[in-house]
Amino acid sequence: DWEKRVSKSARRSSASSFTVLVTGASGFVGTHVSLVLKRRGDGVLGLDNFNRYYDPNLKRA
Repeated sequence: DWEKRVSKSARRSSASSFTVLVTGASGFVGTHVSLVLKRRGDGVLGLDNFNRYYDPNLKRA
């Protein structure tokens, strides 16, 4: 269920970490930023737009 996966990903690992919204999360920069934040213990909520303006395969990381 996608709602549980989103909730789990956004969960932080400690009270001193953050929950961060990453826009453009499926792009090159957004993917790497998200991975670093998760390794640091932060919760990550990734957001991106898969419109047809560009070929969707270009947006998949």
